[in-house]
Amino acid sequence: METKELLRALRELGEAIEDLECSPNYGGCCIIAAIVCGELERLGIPCEVATADPKCARYGNTAKNARDNGLPVHQWSYEVCRSHLVVRFKAGCYYTWDTEGLRRDKVMPAFDHLVTHPFGEGMSAEEAEELYDTCSWNWRFDTDCIPTIRELAQQYLRGLKGA
Repeated sequence: METKELLRALRELGEAIEDLECSPNYGGCCIIAAIVCGELERLGIPCEVATADPKCARYGNTAKNARDNGLPVHQWSYEVCRSHLVVRFKAGCYYTWDTEGLRRDKVMPAFDHLVTHPFGEGMSAEEAEELYDTCSWNWRFDTDCIPTIRELAQQYLRGLKGA
């Protein structure tokens, strides 16, 4: 699959999710990142759900630190920084994606004052989904949109060549 095609699909997916008007980046970033990361994993694209770098966030740490400390995912609620979560992936270069955009650096599109940690310190789609399921942090995100977001991710990403 061509990188251009993947980047276009991710931009369009972000726009489609934003069009749902479900406040995706105000409590839904974890589950959305988990869904999209899962689709990228199925395509064989190296990816992870990334948190804000602890140096620029108000609290928390990386998933790698929590894992190294032997904590199970359901105990990451206070350990892992949850200021914002994005998908980090490698398609030639490293990219950072959330519903508000795509960057070819470590800056988070929706909250450009936050920077992600180095690639490899994040969590898998499965870990992010478990973190979402075990932590309560939805304050404006419309959770009724989750099934539609799953469908959109499949629609935009599974049809890529080489998928």
